[in-house]
Amino acid sequence: MPLLRRVYKQPPVKGKVLYRSMEPDAPEKPDAPGSAAQALVPEAPSAAASAEGAATVNAPAVTPDRAAIAAAVAALAEQEKEKWARVGYEQGYKQGREEAEAEIAALRREAEARLKEAELCLREARQRSREIVAASEAKVVELAVAAAERLLQTQLELAPDKIIHIVREAMRLMTGERITVFVSPADLGACLSMQEQIKKEFTGVNRLEFLPDGALERGSCRVESENGTVEYLLHEEGRRLKELLLDLARREESKLIAAEEEPPYGRH
Repeated sequence: MPLLRRVYKQPPVKGKVLYRSMEPDAPEKPDAPGSAAQALVPEAPSAAASAEGAATVNAPAVTPDRAAIAAAVAALAEQEKEKWARVGYEQGYKQGREEAEAEIAALRREAEARLKEAELCLREARQRSREIVAASEAKVVELAVAAAERLLQTQLELAPDKIIHIVREAMRLMTGERITVFVSPADLGACLSMQEQIKKEFTGVNRLEFLPDGALERGSCRVESENGTVEYLLHEEGRRLKELLLDLARREESKLIAAEEEPPYGRH
């Protein structure tokens, strides 16, 4: 049956298939319109399907452009390269900056520690120096006062009349008409030789008398009147001079301590 063989080889088609029973010994007749033989022929495809099939069959094969693909791949690779280079630079810059900041902070801490250590050493040295000065201060002042007293004694020995200046200063602090001056036996001769001259200088004094006192050292005197007593004792003058020098030294030391406690750096 050539007709059925041709139908089965065609692709599946839509439509209805009608089969006509063949009468025996009936002569073949030409297929009438609308007969079963014509029903076996597939329906004609629609215009859209025909156009789609024609386009599919007649479309030329697309050959890929290898050069364009290679260029696109190269461009993509370059973009990735730049991207990762930028990322690597940023990461390296950040890491380098963090390492530099950490190193600077470590150096700053080390410098501060050494500076504090130096300040501590300097403070200890200054404290030790002040202790040494304070310990020797009194001795230095005592030596200075003793040297001054010794110098005065030497001057009195070389010039006995210097006791007259001391007596005059003591008498100026007194009031009264009757005055008695007690001096060291070593100074009595010089005072008696100047007694009349001294009396003329103090016109308000009616009676002036010089007497020896063994308890007084050379260069000392005691002046008495009906109104009171004035003493000029050489050792007391030395003590007052010593106190004055010590007080002056303490005040200077306080100034130095205040200046040392102020840090010489970091002033704004």
